[in-house]
Amino acid sequence: GALRSAAMVEYTDNSVALTELGRRHAAVVTAPTSAAELQDRICRMLGGPSERVLRPLIERRDGIPRDVLAQLAGYGHIQSTGFVKAIGRLRTLGFIAYRPGGIVVPQPVLFLET
Repeated sequence: GALRSAAMVEYTDNSVALTELGRRHAAVVTAPTSAAELQDRICRMLGGPSERVLRPLIERRDGIPRDVLAQLAGYGHIQSTGFVKAIGRLRTLGFIAYRPGGIVVPQPVLFLET
């Protein structure tokens, strides 16, 4: 809403588009050159609890039991509010998924795979 009020973006149909003013103010971002660079950018952008949860998942690409992940991320138990919110956010963003048995797995997008 603030960007629209500042005439930086406009709403068109079901999308948001930069205006010419928005383009002039937008930061130029280069594409990551490796999966590690992409992962680092994502983690830094997410920050806080989401980053704490995502980094161990990236290191253990095959997935981690939810209780072990909580411990690796520095949480005392899987019901910790910060952990629950971080897991939910990462799932909503499409960075993680669940496998049977409570295994949390990072998604291929984090590894530049389709």
